[in-house]
Amino acid sequence: MSSVVERGDMSFAERDVEIERELALDTETAAAVGNDLRARILALLAEESGTIESLAADLRAAGEERAEPTVRHHVRKLESAGLVEVERLESVGGGTRKHYRANTRLLPYSLPAASAEGLATAQATTRRGATALVDAVLENHGPAIRAVARELEGGEEGASDDERERVAFVIRELVDRALTGLAASGRFEGEDGST
Repeated sequence: MSSVVERGDMSFAERDVEIERELALDTETAAAVGNDLRARILALLAEESGTIESLAADLRAAGEERAEPTVRHHVRKLESAGLVEVERLESVGGGTRKHYRANTRLLPYSLPAASAEGLATAQATTRRGATALVDAVLENHGPAIRAVARELEGGEEGASDDERERVAFVIRELVDRALTGLAASGRFEGEDGST
């Protein structure tokens, strides 16, 4: 709802803004993906595994001249944030070459501003399904979920520990991982391969 509020000799437009979504990023992950070069490296490693040398070559081919020590630094930041893992080790000339692979994919999409009306019915259906899912998960796995929620890292020192928020985060992670697995299995494609 929008309204105009008069304050002294000035008018201000006001509107109610509600939280529509939550984004869970710890500070290390936010810093890792907030860097353009690291985001590009993460995208490359989500497509196929790569070494520091191959990543530097891929970046050069895309017009981004980066030295291997710079690429190594950024890969280590991604690895430290838990976004990239060593997929395999290769013995090369008395040394070891690491092949990295992303375990996280950044999705570069956002819903069009005008999509809310067209998706209203789908959102209501999703909410009903999500309610049933959350009820079933808590009924069957509530103690384990609450135990993990109590052990969550992050949050601010001295902030009140809101158990509902933490439980919601754990369930959100479970649902996100399940949807990621479904997407990887091709579940969102039609019979003819289309979406």
